[in-house]
Amino acid sequence: FTYQDGKTCVCPVSDLNDVYWNSVYNFEGGTGHSPIPYWGYVMTLCHSYAYAHAMQIVTPMYYSDNIFLRVKGDDVWGDWVCLRGNIPNENLIINPDFRINQRGQTTYTGYNYTVDRWRQNHAAQVTVVNNGIRLDAETYLTQVFESDYSHNLIGPTLTMSCSIDGTIYSGSFECNGLSGGFLLNISIKNGNAYVYGDGYTLSVNIHAVDVVINWVKLEVGTTATPFVHPNSTIELLKCQRYYYESRDNAVGVIGLQNYITTIHHDQMQRKPDVYIYPEDARGIVDENNPGKIAVFRGLSSLAYINATVEALSKTATKIVANKEDSDKIYYYCVVHDAEIY
Repeated sequence: FTYQDGKTCVCPVSDLNDVYWNSVYNFEGGTGHSPIPYWGYVMTLCHSYAYAHAMQIVTPMYYSDNIFLRVKGDDVWGDWVCLRGNIPNENLIINPDFRINQRGQTTYTGYNYTVDRWRQNHAAQVTVVNNGIRLDAETYLTQVFESDYSHNLIGPTLTMSCSIDGTIYSGSFECNGLSGGFLLNISIKNGNAYVYGDGYTLSVNIHAVDVVINWVKLEVGTTATPFVHPNSTIELLKCQRYYYESRDNAVGVIGLQNYITTIHHDQMQRKPDVYIYPEDARGIVDENNPGKIAVFRGLSSLAYINATVEALSKTATKIVANKEDSDKIYYYCVVHDAEIY
């Protein structure tokens, strides 16, 4: 926060600068003006700060695309203060900072998905690092939007931005349709960032070599607004519509002969491809033995038996295995893959 004349406000930037961007709500900021994203959370944090420092804060005023606040300390009202800078728009990309990594690997090689929602389209290697994902060799990292969602983006101007080795690059385009190939192409360090339309879907892409991608953003509007790291819990739930691992165990045989259980999960974006692997009591998955589950009596007598899985719908998966004694425990990991390939 700064005063209109540039002086520092009584609410230090260090206390408020990073916190008021973390809500998903939109509130009307003033008569005749468009809604301000995160307005309710701005007020919650402002009031909390004021209360903690024995201050009062007047209801803000929104005028000419600026937010004005007035605070009171020691029974003396301060001047009106103006919040300057952009308020961030919603990021249309899921897992934009690469922090959700349900597959759990540090490096990924070849044409396949890596961290959640990001697919590599090259026979190269990428490495998950603390501040993003590193492209170790020349490759393409892609996120594809669902077809229905892609069609909903036709019409407005869209802006893509990304941070590459700490430097931010951005560009805008009018999304007049899903055809035409390269709808936006941005020159970045050691490569390019682009939005591609194949006639059915939109995708955001980073093509580069020997760089760390810190984050990527796609938003509605003509200007790149600040990037905000999303809430990891909410982002995980978004990712689980496309990829979901169920690590579980079942005691004995439930129901019909050779029928263990049905896993119920939140609705995925399509009926998933499913795979089953054995798992031990510590939760370690043996990916070298697909199509089997681990069987224990107590904590001993480990054995593998054949099992199959079938996705019944977007919300349920059935597990079938050879019938065993009722006092045995079955450990397994079921992978539900509904990513867009």
